Amino acid sequence: MLLTRHDVERLPVKDVLAALQRQPHPPGLVREAVELLLHRCAAERALPQAHQLHALMLATGALRSRYLSNKLVQAYGQCGDVESAHAVFACQPDPNVFSWMMLISACLRNALPRAALGHYRAMQLRGCHPDAHVVSAIFCAVADTANLELGRSITAPLASTAMLHDPVVANSLLNMYRRCGGMDDFERAFWAMPSRDEVSWTTMLAGRIQCGREASALELLRVMDQDGFRITSALTFATLVDACGNLSAIAQGRHLHDRIITSGVCIDVVLHTALLNMYAKCGRVDEARELFDQTLEPNNITFSSMVVAYARNGHFGDALKLFWSMEQDGYKPDSVTFTHVLYACSHGGFVDQAWHYFTTLEPDRGIPLVAEHFGCAVDLLARAGWLADAEKFLNRMPIPPDSVSWMSLLQACRIHRNVEIGARAAEHVFRLAPHRAGPYSLLSNIYSDAGKWDMAAKVQKLMRDRGIKKPGGRSWIEINGKTSEFIVGDSWHPDLVQICQEIQRVSKVMKEHGYVPDTKQVLHDAEEEEKEDILYFHSEKLAIGLGLIKTPPKTTISIVKNIRVCPDCHTAAKVISKVTERKIVIRDINLFHHMEDGKCSCRDYW
Repeated sequence: MLLTRHDVERLPVKDVLAALQRQPHPPGLVREAVELLLHRCAAERALPQAHQLHALMLATGALRSRYLSNKLVQAYGQCGDVESAHAVFACQPDPNVFSWMMLISACLRNALPRAALGHYRAMQLRGCHPDAHVVSAIFCAVADTANLELGRSITAPLASTAMLHDPVVANSLLNMYRRCGGMDDFERAFWAMPSRDEVSWTTMLAGRIQCGREASALELLRVMDQDGFRITSALTFATLVDACGNLSAIAQGRHLHDRIITSGVCIDVVLHTALLNMYAKCGRVDEARELFDQTLEPNNITFSSMVVAYARNGHFGDALKLFWSMEQDGYKPDSVTFTHVLYACSHGGFVDQAWHYFTTLEPDRGIPLVAEHFGCAVDLLARAGWLADAEKFLNRMPIPPDSVSWMSLLQACRIHRNVEIGARAAEHVFRLAPHRAGPYSLLSNIYSDAGKWDMAAKVQKLMRDRGIKKPGGRSWIEINGKTSEFIVGDSWHPDLVQICQEIQRVSKVMKEHGYVPDTKQVLHDAEEEEKEDILYFHSEKLAIGLGLIKTPPKTTISIVKNIRVCPDCHTAAKVISKVTERKIVIRDINLFHHMEDGKCSCRDYW
């Protein structure tokens, strides 16, 4: 019985193949059936059937069709068999652009960017000129290798053609520069585009955020408005919302939230989670919870995001209550959720609860323990002051401990003033993360706190000898919808004179309340008074000073710091919160510090 088109579309692939092999069919039907089956094999990732179909194509002569041969290359690529895809391609006497595209796509789909680049070079050597689709794919291959110089060399010959004006190619070029870290090339390519679509703008936003230029990313929104560009993508809005969260720019974040609602854009899981995270990163946990409660269909992602929001803002009990509610409602927490649950237990002092979760995670819940879970266990022991136990735990872990775990122990040694274990922990971090400046600063502080100035100086010299530079301290504060940035020793801000006067005024009051500047944090050879002046110019103090002179009395001052807040600034901010009757929120690289009436939510452990 002869097959019909309906049979080819409806029956299992193996049954159709068997029928075609059992009984001769008209050539036209065979060709039509082969094309349909190739599509189905690719869609269903049916590799065994793709091999059978390959044999049938050889037997019937269908493989002589370059079109069907290309489709077979595509099917093999989607089924994960790049070797067979290349073998089919190699049999083509005269491959065209589409043939090369199918082979290059097969390599990219299977994480073989260097093979894709090799085929691109071979294509050019054989005199086949790439089209926009091929060039776009090759830019993706370069992005996967993160080889900026290679990307530039491929782009250079195309600069004199109209190829780079093709929207697909131009957007792929942008993405390549972004992923390769070529931000100057990235900016030039963006502004050279004759027209920009939503993909272009979103890529530009993501690129600026990626390199820590969130404020300039938000400025793009104004440029988009001036160009008359209307945002219709939830992803673009989510990218802008992320920028607001990273800067703790709550006014701009709220404005953007209102704009999203009035735009009519569908708020999907990604955008909803971005909004929730934005409020959490701005320290507005109540608003994050309000958004969470409005979720029509909560899932693991929304629950986990809210658990993180509570934990990072110091609401450890609320984080655990929500987690228990999550389990009671039948949701299955994943590995990431448990990382934040362990974090909440550790920081909240729920030692027994944390250890119970850690020891039962794999046997009772079937969730394999990963490095992050072990890191939380180390932090739990170290935070409790059991430094020797934490060190033993690290040395006996079933997986090699990472730099983050050793860093947790090193931070605990600073808090608990243990020089010996701190020095050993620092050596591990130096080895595992050789370019990080943080462990050098921590070890230097440990020695300084212990009065071992020579050892502190040696650590600083070692850091210089190894060419490691501490990232400059930067702080951001949003006032009236405008974000101001400060760096250590800033001298350019238009309100600097007023800021310094306010810091000096408040410092006098602070000293009356017992504040003593921690000049041990200044390793320069200078007089005590000069060291105090240096401390005044730390970026977070300057940001607080601007907040004091530019915002109404008793309102909250929110600041973002790019590195760990220094001990003196932490102490100073607590005292300022008391003497000015303000709440001060500082989000540093580790966690939130909610300071009120002279106390901090971190309990002076960060």
